[in-house]
Amino acid sequence: MTDGIDCGLCGGSDFARVWNRGHPGNVRVPTCVCKRCGLVQTIPRPSPEEIARFYAQQYRQEYSGGAVPGSAERQNMARQASDRFSDLAPHLKAGSSVLEIGCATGEFLAVLRQAGHLPTGVEASEACCDEARKVCAEVYAGIIEDQDFAAGRFDGICLSHVLEHLRYPLAELELMRKWLREDGLICLEVPDVQQPYWGNLSRFFQTAHLYAFSQDTLTAMLKKAGFCAIWSRRLVEGKFLRIIARKDDRQPREIVFPVEDWRQARASLRAWRLQWLLWYKHVPLARGIARRLGWRSRSQ
Repeated sequence: MTDGIDCGLCGGSDFARVWNRGHPGNVRVPTCVCKRCGLVQTIPRPSPEEIARFYAQQYRQEYSGGAVPGSAERQNMARQASDRFSDLAPHLKAGSSVLEIGCATGEFLAVLRQAGHLPTGVEASEACCDEARKVCAEVYAGIIEDQDFAAGRFDGICLSHVLEHLRYPLAELELMRKWLREDGLICLEVPDVQQPYWGNLSRFFQTAHLYAFSQDTLTAMLKKAGFCAIWSRRLVEGKFLRIIARKDDRQPREIVFPVEDWRQARASLRAWRLQWLLWYKHVPLARGIARRLGWRSRSQ
């Protein structure tokens, strides 16, 4: 693989720029769309060393304000965990062994355990690991590549808002596939680039997010990694995409991408941005000016 300038899905090297800034602090985030497959991604990507340093020193502070999420954020995480499990539960057998990558402080692990399943967690933050171990003894510190799970150990693997952070998500999916049993499931939740925070692109694109998936590009990546999507839905008025896929050795992994996908992806982002400017920024500004002018004219 080249140094962060190859497409994370198809390996292509021809890109079109779609945005330049991102959260937090409206910093530079060079975001492009691959002209071969339509995947939106950061190009060039940070080096593995830069990514490791970011998560060790900055990530939790910038996104949670401390080493671990606060009580209000954890309550929200618990609600999200229950909602996520309600979608996954019909696809799980009783007493399933389920791995969560990026388990944070263990809210989803607690839901799994209460439902009679056998949870295991992986979390990059040592402080969060300590909290997660209060509800689940089997929590491992580190990232995906640090783990050495046996082949076929798990019935299911869950990643909520993790895949978009990974430098090479296709390789990570292929690794996790080995940890799954023959009919194992993977459950993913990611921000949905087809509904990018109603057009607030500088909020949607983030320094921590190296990829922005649509349902098509996420399904294609899963297929290339050896999975078959069996269920999906959009969440929170379309802000997020949740998808469940099954390990599948029978289907071919070759992907044929429509030639114009990248143009459609870029056009969609531009349309969302225009909507944001018109309805969430300029219209309220114009209304505010009109109200002030009306007040002044009445006061004269």
